[in-house]
Parts: sequence; structure tokens; C-alpha cells
Amino acid sequence: MNYRNLAAMINPEMTTLKACYVRDAAELQEAKKYTFKVSRGLAFRLSVGDYIVVANASDTITKVVMVASVDNDNEIDIDDNIDYAWVVDKVDTTEFEKNVRKEIELAVAIEKERRKSIKASTLDRLGLSNIDLLKLIN
Repeated sequence: MNYRNLAAMINPEMTTLKACYVRDAAELQEAKKYTFKVSRGLAFRLSVGDYIVVANASDTITKVVMVASVDNDNEIDIDDNIDYAWVVDKVDTTEFEKNVRKEIELAVAIEKERRKSIKASTLDRLGLSNIDLLKLIN
């Protein structure tokens, strides 16, 4: 009998969840799922696809994983030789997502301006203006 697992199993303040070492939610279905211990307070704030920081069996923070499911009932098996690791916390990706979105918007704006500049430069080298170009087309 694993006494840490017994302590976790009878603790009403905790439950378990399944998580995967994946890069995005599209990989969750096929990925191997690992069971982690989590406080019920934190479990209520988690959704499938959330990133979480987890500890390893020796209780040191090691990895970021993606939540695959949150268990209603604690799924600790006291006869397992596994030392289930704890979820440390949810990763807040709000700032990261905002920065990536802004970067993409800026890159799109830069490309648009670059294309306008190339067009203007080409017309200038040819001695044409937009008005002259419209006359050539019609």
C-alpha cells in the first residue's frame, strides 16, 4: 500500500485530472494521458485544453501539460506503485495570446505598407502615376 496515495485518496479537498504532454488541443484525443492530483478549488477553474504546470513525483516543478479531463471523483489507486504528482497551477496565457495577436496584426500592417511602397516605387521608376496607369488600362 502506498501511504501517500492513501492520504490523497481520502482527502476530500482534492481530486484528479488527466493531462497530456501535447502542443495543442488537436493532439489530445490520441495522446497518452497521465493522472495528476489537483485541489478541488483549482480543478473547478480548469477546462479541457488549459495549460497547467505540474510537479514530478519528487515534488519539483518540471513540466507544462494540457488538461485532457478533470475527474469528478478522485481516481487514486492506493495499490498503485505510482507516486501521483501534483498540479501546481494553471498557466495564464492571456498576456502571451495578446502579444502574439498584436505581433501578427503589426506584421500584416507592415506587409501592406511594404506592398504599397513597392507599387509606388515601381510606378515612380517607370515615370507613371496611378492616373497614368488607369489611362493605360482603359
